Amino acid sequence: MGWSNTLDPSKVAKQGLSQRRIARATPEYLREELARFEQRYGMSSEEFLKRWSTGELDDRRDFFQWYHRCYLAIKQHVLLAPAGWDVLDERLPRPAR
Repeated sequence: MGWSNTLDPSKVAKQGLSQRRIARATPEYLREELARFEQRYGMSSEEFLKRWSTGELDDRRDFFQWYHRCYLAIKQHVLLAPAGWDVLDERLPRPAR
């Protein structure tokens, strides 16, 4: 799978959430979703983002979905963006592979 340096939200939406569900992604929903992923994989969302951005994690669908929930959580100030991530640009960096 090829990688680009930025996230295309429309492509990630197809991986996990419809545009309608994105619009309804409340802070409570995002907290629950992040907690579900954190429990399943035994790491915090912050740790996940660090490991994802360095290419340590594989390309499983769950990780794309978790990444997208993190993106939405950062946009809604539920989760802090890692240093160097420009969420005002509407895109977040992706790992170079």
